[in-house]
Amino acid sequence: MKLDAETKTFIGQRFLLWLCDLKADGADWVPVRLFFQAHGIREKDMWKITQAVADKLVEHHVGAGGYGSYQVRLTDCGVKEAKGLRRAVLSSPVRTKYTWDALLKWTFKSRSGIPLDANAFLGTQESCCFGEPMDRNDLDEALVYLRDEGLIETDGHVVLRITRDGFNCVMGDVKVSDYVNRRGGGHMYSTNFHGPVQGAQVGGEGNTQNNAFTLDASELRKFAAQVRELAPQLNLDETVEAELVDEVDELEEAASEASPEAGKLRRLFNRVMQLLGSAPDSVIAQLLLTGGQQAITGVLGR
Repeated sequence: MKLDAETKTFIGQRFLLWLCDLKADGADWVPVRLFFQAHGIREKDMWKITQAVADKLVEHHVGAGGYGSYQVRLTDCGVKEAKGLRRAVLSSPVRTKYTWDALLKWTFKSRSGIPLDANAFLGTQESCCFGEPMDRNDLDEALVYLRDEGLIETDGHVVLRITRDGFNCVMGDVKVSDYVNRRGGGHMYSTNFHGPVQGAQVGGEGNTQNNAFTLDASELRKFAAQVRELAPQLNLDETVEAELVDEVDELEEAASEASPEAGKLRRLFNRVMQLLGSAPDSVIAQLLLTGGQQAITGVLGR
């Protein structure tokens, strides 16, 4: 399994939660290989990921046996961090993209020429994202996304068929997000055709069509909601935290407008990121900063 930087960060967060669960069950020093072998992660990646977890969160011990004897245990600070991190990890962009890929590949593998009940995907080995089972919300969102991007055809929770684009994506061993971006699709913009509305006209006489381009700022709305939820765990001064929440409210409101303004979104987003950048360094702060950059890129393309 080749891991990009985003996925390595995500696995490191899952690793932290795994240690927290074991500590709650009374475990102390834990062999690292148990987690990484269970998730098919290479030994050299295991070392990089665990070393990236801040020393204040875990203690490390490597015996004479090298990697094979490598153990860690969670500190009290790590327990606190993990508890605050749990919900944020479950809504991570990595989890969302993983679900897209897993559902499309499962659909491809399970195709038999007859409609397929997507509910059967839940509970399969493919429906676990680094040890965390996907739920119905994950499935519903992935079905809608894959359908809207033309990779599958659906009727509710029934997958009628995988499309040519879906087939090409799987056979080319390409991630769904990469395939959609290369194809020039994605949900950065949605095109609505109305008439008559103000906009550029296309077509000749008797064939006039008006089009308007509307920013899809849903990723910024999700980001704003996540910042509001996790703000109390950023250890900000009360005045700064209150200011952050106010700015987040404005960003969410701007992103919810019928025709969001790119300049306004950028200005409010930059202010939120500035306030997040003033928070003490923590896994949650880094998660939000990373998520913010992904959200603004998805909406404005840069």
